[in-house]
Amino acid sequence: MNVEDLNEFVNEDSVKGELTRELLGILGDFKNGKIDKETKDMLVQSVEQGFKAEENHADEQTSKFLRKAVETLLSVV
Repeated sequence: MNVEDLNEFVNEDSVKGELTRELLGILGDFKNGKIDKETKDMLVQSVEQGFKAEENHADEQTSKFLRKAVETLLSVV
């Protein structure tokens, strides 16, 4: 997965869509210099942790998608 792959889900009316919009918003702030890498990484990980704390975590497919998306965004420097 790469960042461009996330655009496939950005307009979905689903949990994946919501997560994607949130993650891409964080990435946008990082790329625009509003936040540093450490803050980006912390925010991306907090999105994942928040998802895991909710009932939605039972959706294995979305959980796997989120893990890949998080790994992808954490690799952006």
